[in-house]
Amino acid sequence: HHHHHHHQMVITTTAATEKRSQLSLWEVILQESRSISAWAALSAAVRIAVSDLVHWSQQEAGSRHIPPQYLPTISIVAKGILRCFCPSRVSHSPGFVYASGWVLVLIQSTFGAFPSLPIRLCETILGRLSIHEFLLIVPVHFACLFSTIVALKHTMPEELAATAFEAIPYSSKNPWWQDFLREAAVNALFVVGFLVLPELLRVNKFRSWIAFFLLYPLYNMPVDAEGMGSTLGPTIVYGLEFDLHDWYRIAGIMGGGIVAGIIMRTIFPDDRRD
Repeated sequence: HHHHHHHQMVITTTAATEKRSQLSLWEVILQESRSISAWAALSAAVRIAVSDLVHWSQQEAGSRHIPPQYLPTISIVAKGILRCFCPSRVSHSPGFVYASGWVLVLIQSTFGAFPSLPIRLCETILGRLSIHEFLLIVPVHFACLFSTIVALKHTMPEELAATAFEAIPYSSKNPWWQDFLREAAVNALFVVGFLVLPELLRVNKFRSWIAFFLLYPLYNMPVDAEGMGSTLGPTIVYGLEFDLHDWYRIAGIMGGGIVAGIIMRTIFPDDRRD
């Protein structure tokens, strides 16, 4: 039993982000705005790349330069490579674009903050951020998201901008509480998985990036009647055609962050006083 307890300590002390940040509020704002702006730009690039790949793997016979008899083989190989790195239904997995493990970790290690409100909310419940800091972060998050997108929309070629910032088409056929609960469940699982799995793997001598692949099924989990996956963040505003019909979706996403925080406080608390 003693060994198990030691193991538990190892998990909890190497928390995914360092303990309560000793940043001034101004530094918190700067850190958040840099992270969010970089993330908005990176998401746009990822979305263009992914949609190009999807489009390209669907165009079987559109190419002139390759003899037609090789096309099926080439497209099968391309799809195979795609499948290894993307979730199976990538056009229905906006979370893969906005909340890909690689992207979140890259932004956090470069600019200091995870560009994800549910994760930040979970960190607040864990006591890594004060409530004051969290309340400060939310308006900064949306302000930077909007301003970066508007800036990019006006500087990018139109057809690229159309792909990068297209609103994500969620269906409202299901009763709202059903989608709300689905969003909350998927987001709670994602946040806990994202913060805990890399640590568990690291402690057990595995490579921590394997965790990102373990999260793939969550990108595909449908959160509406048409089988669209969650954005895993209130990025529905990403298309700038924000609709108040979607309030419950954002509420569900943030609710997932709260549930994740409660789960982690119970099972993987940061500091155990024993």
